[in-house]
Amino acid sequence: MRRPSRALPFALGLSLTLSLNLSACGGGDEDGGDEGDGAEDGDTIGHESDTGDDESGESDSSDDADDTGESTTGEPDPGPAGIFVAVGDGGRRASSNDALEWAEIVGSGVFDTQAEMGEEDILRAVAAGDGAVVAVGGGGVDWTGNAMVMRSTDGVNWDEDLVAGQEGVDGRKLYAVGYADGSFVAGGAQAHLIASSDGGQTWSSAYGEHHSYTPVHGVAGHGQIFVAVGEHRDEYDSPRVAYVHRSDDGGASFGAPSYFGEDGDFLRSVASNGETFVAVGPRVCLRSADGIDWQDCGLSALEEFGAVSFTNDRFVVTYEDGLSTSSDGESWSPHVESPTGVPAAMVYGNGVYAGLRYYDRGTSEALSEWSYVTHGSFPLRSLAFLPLE
Repeated sequence: MRRPSRALPFALGLSLTLSLNLSACGGGDEDGGDEGDGAEDGDTIGHESDTGDDESGESDSSDDADDTGESTTGEPDPGPAGIFVAVGDGGRRASSNDALEWAEIVGSGVFDTQAEMGEEDILRAVAAGDGAVVAVGGGGVDWTGNAMVMRSTDGVNWDEDLVAGQEGVDGRKLYAVGYADGSFVAGGAQAHLIASSDGGQTWSSAYGEHHSYTPVHGVAGHGQIFVAVGEHRDEYDSPRVAYVHRSDDGGASFGAPSYFGEDGDFLRSVASNGETFVAVGPRVCLRSADGIDWQDCGLSALEEFGAVSFTNDRFVVTYEDGLSTSSDGESWSPHVESPTGVPAAMVYGNGVYAGLRYYDRGTSEALSEWSYVTHGSFPLRSLAFLPLE
């Protein structure tokens, strides 16, 4: 189904001491049940956390950055020229060159109510790659509903509902999408995983089973390896543990998922620098080169982590009041505090950082200082930067 859209020209403003070897756990649960609510990219989540082992709570490695998270080796690189693209409920999409003035599109305009017959164009995540942005979502509940995929090469003109009615692809809503080395992978309710190798134009199922209470909250890749992360519960009221799903063929197929950790050790997001994955949840920050062997990333989880991004050649792990950065996922900058708080996830382009807090859209030139503009009628959940050079 292709929905008409209207353009609105608005001006806007555990800590673990040993390596974790993820042993594969196979077999699907019966379909059904409400899955846990993972963190959305547009939310501000988490609280202050120490970032090292010394008495000050700061890391003993500077990671070639000062306490603003910016490089100390000359003028900042403005990065590639391109466009910011953000998505949200009711088919909301927005695009901007500077993250201040936005062109907006609205589909159904309906907010996500998690209703069984919920609106089909709820958009929860967006990723850029191969000259395009892909937005994913869908309506309904976790065991019945639809997968929504939209695609654009400029953030303004969109192909909508690309997987409508496609068997094995359209049955469950999507929460996350990632891109690496020519492939997009999207994941969602009940370990639903789909993939595209042609820039998001066509999609196929990447995993044929469904696992109840197992939502995918994040997807990232490098080389031929993709990792999907989230949470798993055996039953509705069972402990929430980490879920990791791995592909070694560019996302075309995924093996059996892995579950590990204690109650509350679930994962909210994952990012890659091209060599290392970093995955975070409220209480854990892990790193891995291959998506199989995971170990503590080096940040102490005394309070909640928010999310992890890789942008402007660095990982950024957020807390409610600040962030830490790293180029390799192992040596981290000191905890950088921001008096206005930080968005959970962020992107960098055209010389500025940008992030979302649902109704708020934020910008920063130095990661320690963020300014926000509130848009009470136009909430957004996820943001990407599409290079256009």
